[in-house]
Amino acid sequence: MRLDFLCPQHLSSLEADPRAAKELWLSSDDCLHTMPSDPTPHRVNLAGKALQAAHIYLQAHPSPDSGMLKRYSNSALTLIELLVALEQTRLGVMVVAISNAMVEELARRGADREAVLAAWRRITLEGMARLNTPDSGRLVAL
Repeated sequence: MRLDFLCPQHLSSLEADPRAAKELWLSSDDCLHTMPSDPTPHRVNLAGKALQAAHIYLQAHPSPDSGMLKRYSNSALTLIELLVALEQTRLGVMVVAISNAMVEELARRGADREAVLAAWRRITLEGMARLNTPDSGRLVAL
């Protein structure tokens, strides 16, 4: 299972240049926070591209510091929140799972244990809490 927000050509170019993936991740994430907060398909797409670019960057740099892991958690939670607002809770659950799989992979590769645990907790607890709110349209069975 993977995120599919980037076209195959863009995906290939970012995999060949992980620094460009980091730049796309950070700039897309920053852009999301300067836009109106209305949940639109455009914002979901931007958040999805940011998270997918983050995956590419983190796969190439498997020992991120705590700041990068916190930013990664924020990116995942932003996408989950937007998906829930658009009543796409099943996709939100997938983002929780995919994001946690990425964090677990980073742990296996030697990333800081405390930072990894903090990221995993945030994505799991805050992500699932967002999915299980009355505002999400439907409750997700755990």
